Formats: sequence, C-alpha cells, structure tokens
Amino acid sequence: MAEKTRDKTKIQKKSGTHCPSQDSGGTTNTNKKAPAVRKLLWFSIVFVAVLWVTIGVNLETKTNTTIEFPLPPPNTLKTKNQLKPVDQAPLTKTIFIDPHISNMNKRSGENGLPEIDYSTTIGQETEITQNQFQKNINQFQPKTNKGKDTSGYNRPKIAIVIDDLGIDKKLTLEAINLEPPLTMSFIAYAKDIRTQAEKARKRGHEILLHVPMEPESNIIDPGPNVLLSGLPEDEILTLLRWNLEQLNNYIGINNHMGSRFTSNLESMRIVMKELKQRNLLFLDSLTTSKSTGHIAASEFKVPFITRNIFLDHKDELKTIKQQLKNLKKIARLQGYAIAIGHPRKNTIQALASWLADTKKQFDIVSARKIAGAR
Repeated sequence: MAEKTRDKTKIQKKSGTHCPSQDSGGTTNTNKKAPAVRKLLWFSIVFVAVLWVTIGVNLETKTNTTIEFPLPPPNTLKTKNQLKPVDQAPLTKTIFIDPHISNMNKRSGENGLPEIDYSTTIGQETEITQNQFQKNINQFQPKTNKGKDTSGYNRPKIAIVIDDLGIDKKLTLEAINLEPPLTMSFIAYAKDIRTQAEKARKRGHEILLHVPMEPESNIIDPGPNVLLSGLPEDEILTLLRWNLEQLNNYIGINNHMGSRFTSNLESMRIVMKELKQRNLLFLDSLTTSKSTGHIAASEFKVPFITRNIFLDHKDELKTIKQQLKNLKKIARLQGYAIAIGHPRKNTIQALASWLADTKKQFDIVSARKIAGAR
C-alpha cells in the first residue's frame, strides 16, 4: 500500500498537480494573493519610472543664460542667479534660457497681457508673464507700414561679432568684406594682426581683441600667452598686457575659450581693473554659465555685454540660418541681441544674404553701441 502511495505521488509531481497541501492531507489551496502582489509590483515599477523621468527633466533643464529686458528705470532689486550687470533693471520674474532657442511663441494671457512660451534645444519650457512687456516691446516696433523703410525709428538693435579672426587670412578677408558695421574680433597671437585689423577698420567695422583665456579642459590648447586662473596678480597682468599691446585702436576685448578663467572671480577682477584703466569694454563670450564677468565688470564699472547666441556652434548652413532667425526673435523681445560667429564658409555665406534683408527692420550696430545704450 505504501508503495502505491509513493507511485501516486510521483505521478502527481510529474503531471504538475502535486502540492504540499495535498501531501499533508489538506484541501487544494490556490494562491489568491499572487495577482495582488503582481499589481503592487507593477505599480511600484511605474511610480519609480515616473519619478526618475521627472528628476531627469529637472536636472536636464538647469539654466545657464539669461534673457534681459532693458526696463527703465533702474533700481536695486536683486534677483538670485541674475546674469546681468547690477545697474540693469530687473524683471518681475527673471527668465533663464538655453542660448540656442528653437521656438518663441507669443499668445494672449490674462487681462490681455502677453505671455511668451520658450522651447530650447534641450526641451526646456519656460513662460514669461510681464506687466510692462507690451509697453517695452512697442517702443522697439517699427512705426511705419510693413515693407517701408523704418530707419530713424527706435528699432531693435543687433550686433554681429566675428571672432577668431587673423589666423586664416583668406577667410578673415572674406569676413571683412561683409557689409558693415560688424564687430571684428582678432585673436591676439595672429600674425600681421594690425594690418588685418586696419583693413577691417577701413571697411567700416569696429574692432575687438580676442584674448585667450584658460578653458576648463586641459587637453584643449587656447594658444600662447593664455590667461591662467590662480596665478599671482603680477603674472596675470604680464600675460594680459602682452595680449592688449598686440593691437591698437580697438574698443574692448572678448574671451577666447576661458570657461575656467572667467569663472574665477579674483582673476576676472584683475582683468577688469586693467580694462578700466584703458577705457575698454568687455564682451563675455559666455563659454560657461559660471562666468563671473558680470560681477567683476560691475565692480569696476567696465562697460559689459554678453553674447546671446552662437551662430555656428554647428557648422551647418541650415543651423546657422535658424540661429539668425532666433537672433531676431531675441532682439524683438529685449530690444537688442548679440551673436558671435566665426570666419567659416557657411557663416559668411549665411550672413551675406541675411544682413541686407535684416537692415529693413533692425539696426545692425557695433557691440559698443549696445554696451553704451545699456
């Protein structure tokens, strides 16, 4: 009898019907808790996934550049993380965006006040609601009918800066031959820099000096006599003065690379003190969101402006044309805009056709005019 029972158990195991409850003489008990456990497990997985995506979006959309409104009159209200000079009138709400704006759409908000939606290349979306927005935008709009010449009115101003000039003489000359007035920035260690800069000056462009500063990466070579953060003041001044003396009759400087140097406030103070003595302005190329240029310039009352857009971060004609469209949008929004491009075939080609058309509705000016207006 025992042998038959063992045989029966073997059959049950083989057929998959054997369970401990049957062995102990109890009734068959299916696991009714299993579906509930599975549901709880799936809910936990979905919750963790949603939480992870939310955290990822927040991290991805950290801000690094400011859109600035020239809203008079100035006051002393300070906004946390404001990337603007202290004498610049603040917004009701400061809006930080990625330098590369992909979309900018105006729509009607509450009480007829306009609202602006921004989308950047990293997917960030930010909304502006500004009580004085319409008033300030209106003062920059052309007062004549579409298609007519609007020169002489207070129109949006755009400054185009071409830097890295002087190394490739052929492309430098092509850039110089673009319709003035542009701002041409010659790199300090270029050969025949004074001769090349004089050609640009005679063409009607204004001149900046492109000063090499220490980048964040140690494997990138910014060139000779680069300004290095953390050096003693006398050594930084020796390097800076060598650069400044390579050229004459220029309006100011902008940084070549410099993500590490411009984020060092003590080093930037040394630079600004020297610029003040020489009556030069500083254009921050803004190669890092950690730049302290605005702080140091404000302390020494050095005229200061920042780049809004890089035209040719991607050396593609389509991308450059889109960046030029974005530049107009920023100029309409804040009354002025500053772009930096480089002596490249695609950039020169895009600008050649864009400049003449843009002058119908915008004032193309030098970087100094925008710095002076602010």
